[in-house]
Amino acid sequence: MRAPHLRLLLRRTYTTTPPPPSPKPRRHLLPITLTLLTAGAGTYYYTTITTPQKPTHLNPDFFTRYTLTSHTPVSSHPAQTAILTLTTTTPTPAPLPADKLLSIELKQPSLQIARHYTPLPGSADDATTLRLFIKKEPGGEMSRYLLSLHEGADVFVRGPHEEWDLEVRKKRVLFLAGGTGIAPALQAAEKVCARDPEAEVRVLWGVRARPETEGEMEGEVERLGERFGERVRVEVRVDRDGGIGRGEVEALVRAWATAVGLSGPDGFLEFWAGRKEWAGGVETQGKLGGVLAEVLRRREEEAVRRQKKSKVVEELKEIEVWKL
Repeated sequence: MRAPHLRLLLRRTYTTTPPPPSPKPRRHLLPITLTLLTAGAGTYYYTTITTPQKPTHLNPDFFTRYTLTSHTPVSSHPAQTAILTLTTTTPTPAPLPADKLLSIELKQPSLQIARHYTPLPGSADDATTLRLFIKKEPGGEMSRYLLSLHEGADVFVRGPHEEWDLEVRKKRVLFLAGGTGIAPALQAAEKVCARDPEAEVRVLWGVRARPETEGEMEGEVERLGERFGERVRVEVRVDRDGGIGRGEVEALVRAWATAVGLSGPDGFLEFWAGRKEWAGGVETQGKLGGVLAEVLRRREEEAVRRQKKSKVVEELKEIEVWKL
């Protein structure tokens, strides 16, 4: 009597008929949809609200587009020089520092190289106008590029960068300038004399040939003279006539100057004050050397012989030598 029941059980256990498909679960659709919406909202928030926008005015972090509005030749011999005027319609949020010697960087877009230049006096306090004295250097890609540009061209600028603190105590500044190093000298002269009605600046400008000092550059010097009178004196020294004399520099340092600034080619700086040095990827002043180190050392030795060392050491502290 058990056989029929056994056969029925076996048929149910080994049936080959597939079961009907169960419905697919839908409980994960809502979390996935919410996740996608949340990610999209987060991306929108980050890109539109938290991502900083590049400023359109002059700034030290990003290069800003300027327009070349004037290209004024100065000389063609022994080297090509010109004054370039760059403009933008976007002023800086605050005026540029009046107590600092400032430089800017210009970029050569195709080679991705940049170089520092010091604006001339007459550049706007809000950086909407920048005036630069450019000299075509042998093998200099940046100067060749800049002097090849025509009016209306785009120029990319970053800055400003503080190069020298023109504090109030710099009453009598001697500036030794070589070639286009006259630009920092003139900017320093304008700022020092504008801040202190008793300050004086004397510039010894060494050049290879007198045409480098004529034309528009002569006008630059004259405008400072008209504004500040005898408080700003720029004296040209041509190489073939002996250049800047060691004797006159020593006399001014010993008896007159409270600060000495230098700007020009590397060889010019090394001769007068020693080389600048690199440390940790940053260019530093390096040790004082050259002619000025000798002048200051002799000055102190003479004081020792006269038994007035303490007084002269105090005076030496007031003489700052700064290489640009």
